[in-house]
Amino acid sequence: MNPCEISYHEDRVLAKIKYAMKPSQTSTSKLDARDKVFFISKGQAVIFLDGRVFGTVSAPSFVGLINIFHQDEHLKQEIFLTEDTVAHEIPSNDAANILKNKGVDDSISFLISKNALSFINHIMRLKKQNTYNIIKHSILYYHKHSIRLQEDFSLSKFTIDFTGISKSRVMLILKELKKGGYIETTKNGRLVKINKLPDNF
Repeated sequence: MNPCEISYHEDRVLAKIKYAMKPSQTSTSKLDARDKVFFISKGQAVIFLDGRVFGTVSAPSFVGLINIFHQDEHLKQEIFLTEDTVAHEIPSNDAANILKNKGVDDSISFLISKNALSFINHIMRLKKQNTYNIIKHSILYYHKHSIRLQEDFSLSKFTIDFTGISKSRVMLILKELKKGGYIETTKNGRLVKINKLPDNF
């Protein structure tokens, strides 16, 4: 692992557990994230809760530290590593045993709080935007990571999961964007080409 621009708190926690972490599987599918702690050292990851996109995380960052303290067996947690992403993982129980009494509880709490705040800010930003701008953001994200995402998701499926906007509204906007020549998709809904998307819809 060679994380760059790692923060003081991430460095403290990583120094204690990196020897026990193993490389995460390189896959075009979502990985089961329940009862695990991940460290993203390069790239980005998409976090899914109960099958819906919860948010994205950029390197360097931990994912799943909360599982050290609380594991919800009813909540389906998954992680999707975008192209060229490098990640390592460790079972949360192993991480908890290693980190116990290591004097890094303050750093763990800080990192959990930082991630929670980041997701809250993301949700608040989305709330301030109109429906089209939220969908536009989703399309641009899908396009940026299309090599990996389109293996599992059509543009419409990803947009619905990513935004939480109704299927009918998403399909209407995508249909109009295709009609206007702003996007092109295959028959199975994968994005082929994107032109400059309009500022307003």
